[in-house]
Amino acid sequence: MNILPRLTSAIALAALSACGNNAEELRDRNQNTDSARSQAKVASAQHPVMATSDGSVTQIDQAAGKVTIAHAPIPEAGWPAMTMTFDADAALLADIEPGDDITFDVEIAKSGGEVKAIRKK
Repeated sequence: MNILPRLTSAIALAALSACGNNAEELRDRNQNTDSARSQAKVASAQHPVMATSDGSVTQIDQAAGKVTIAHAPIPEAGWPAMTMTFDADAALLADIEPGDDITFDVEIAKSGGEVKAIRKK
């Protein structure tokens, strides 16, 4: 009668030991996610965070000082790759056109950001 609990424990132990590397990878991935969330909390506080990312310009509204960029992940903000509109000084947008591949510096505060520099690739 005591055999079922022992058998269940042995199966569970074997399954856990077979997942050793996967468990380590999962732990590392969770730590990275936690780190990104912590950094995002810092950015959402009163202290802006600077980040650099690559992307492609999809739209420009120079008069409004807005640029839409399909960008790579921005870990400093905890943001995945996505397309979003950023504030930008109109002078930064003068030599940029939709379709340009760029590297950009962005100041992240709260839920948005302001492009501080743009470099064509």
